[in-house]
Amino acid sequence: MAEDKVHGESELELEYIGGSSRFKGKHIVIQRGNEMDSLKVEGQSYKLKKFHWIEQGTHNLGMAVIGFGIGSLIGYAAGQDLILGIIGGVIGAALLGSKHDNSMVILTLVDNQSEIQVYVRCTKAEFRALSELIQ
Repeated sequence: MAEDKVHGESELELEYIGGSSRFKGKHIVIQRGNEMDSLKVEGQSYKLKKFHWIEQGTHNLGMAVIGFGIGSLIGYAAGQDLILGIIGGVIGAALLGSKHDNSMVILTLVDNQSEIQVYVRCTKAEFRALSELIQ
């Protein structure tokens, strides 16, 4: 996955998920608008009607299982003890099965009386940056 970027204080590049056929590509650039409650998306000005952040996270179960197996082997080999093997497995599962942020923002934008929705992947830090663009 490409890395999301904050370009200074007035521009934000986010992973584009979908919602409108007006935008193409994997990423879109969102900039501060010229008026209050407005944004520029890919250079086009829009009035922001509302935006909603949906916090989501996923764990990588496959990697957690592999981590448990490797950690168990290392823990058991280190002390020839079943308890150390279980503890090693739990630690391995926790390290390899880490949580990935899949949060997103739904932007409802208005342009010449037509309303569109834009879905973008957005971490907590990017959401804060987007909130600052709107103010």
